[in-house]
Amino acid sequence: CSLQKDLFLLCLKFVRRVERKRIITTMSGRGKGKAAGSGKKAQSRSTKAGLQFPVGRLARYLKKGRYAERIGAGAPVYLAAVLEYLTAEVLELAGNAARDNKKNRIVPRHIQLAIRND
Repeated sequence: CSLQKDLFLLCLKFVRRVERKRIITTMSGRGKGKAAGSGKKAQSRSTKAGLQFPVGRLARYLKKGRYAERIGAGAPVYLAAVLEYLTAEVLELAGNAARDNKKNRIVPRHIQLAIRND
C-alpha cells in the first residue's frame, strides 16, 4: 500500500513537472532569448530525462570503470532508465509479497520471494 502511494506520488510529481514546463514554454513570448546570467536554474540530466536514478553518477562510474575509451552521452541515461525500471518492477513484486504476508514494510525476505516467484 505504501509502495503504491509512493509510486502515485512519484507520478504526480512527474505530471506537475511536465505541466510546469508546458506553462513556461507556452508563456514565453518573443523575448531576448538566452542572455548570459538570465537566471535559469541548472537542471540535472536525471531531471531532463525524467528519471530518479542519478545519470551523472552512472556516467562517472562508466568512465572510471574503464569499460571503454569513450562513453556516449546517451549511455548513462539509458543505463539509468533500465536500472530504474528493473528496480521498480522488483519493488512492486516485493510490495505485493509484503501485502500477502500482511506487512506494511518490505524486508529482504519479501524481495527474495518476489525474485524467486517471478
